[in-house]
Amino acid sequence: MLAYNRVIQFLGQLPEAYRRLTVVTAARKFLRRPGLLLLQGDYLVVRLDLFPDSRALTEYLAWVNEQQLAIPWLNGLRLRIEVGDKPAAQTLPPTRWRKCLSTPT
Repeated sequence: MLAYNRVIQFLGQLPEAYRRLTVVTAARKFLRRPGLLLLQGDYLVVRLDLFPDSRALTEYLAWVNEQQLAIPWLNGLRLRIEVGDKPAAQTLPPTRWRKCLSTPT
């Protein structure tokens, strides 16, 4: 029930056209997205792949990023979420993926 309520709250922050989506549709459309996790300085950056309707997240992501949310179990890294301009698979060559996933930079 907690996850359901959080998704309903999330929908309430989106433009009017998206507020009537079901929780399942919202999860499929906005939350279950491919992307990259990157360490950049003091930030854990969640870079989502560009997707249809990603513009609906613009204001919400700006608000989340303004909060400078610290992640305690990651030594206080701050969360930043963004939508990339190309798919994650095109961001790094395949030879860099393993290094990226196993060696912090």
